Amino acid sequence: MKQLKIYLTVMIAAFFMSSCNSQEQSNGENEDNAPKSQISPLQIVEDINVKDFREKLAKDPNALVLDVRTPSEFAEGSIEGAINVDFLNENFSTELDQLDKNRTIYLYCKSGGRSGQAKKILEDKGFTAIYNLEGGYMAWLR
Repeated sequence: MKQLKIYLTVMIAAFFMSSCNSQEQSNGENEDNAPKSQISPLQIVEDINVKDFREKLAKDPNALVLDVRTPSEFAEGSIEGAINVDFLNENFSTELDQLDKNRTIYLYCKSGGRSGQAKKILEDKGFTAIYNLEGGYMAWLR
């Protein structure tokens, strides 16, 4: 009789454990217990040299060239077709929200520091393709 009680206890515990697992699965979670809505799409985020930057940019009809230098730096010269969103502006993050996340971003600053930080912000915001120019505009001019 004692063995029957143990067997029934184990069976009841197994039943409850399996029903809890089924409930988690039906709540929109995958096998890793991460909600499906939080799985991010595939992103391309790369630092690339001037040669590759020029080649990719020339072949990309979806390109958005983003200069994150100050307006005065931008006024001194920029990559053709670039738009200026000042990394040092307090509204920088809000201004990025106005951009199309599905366009390919070609990102640069003066030497690569600010654009490296901006690259991470864009990635966290869910932009799908980001190419950061190694060496920035100074490398572009060489």
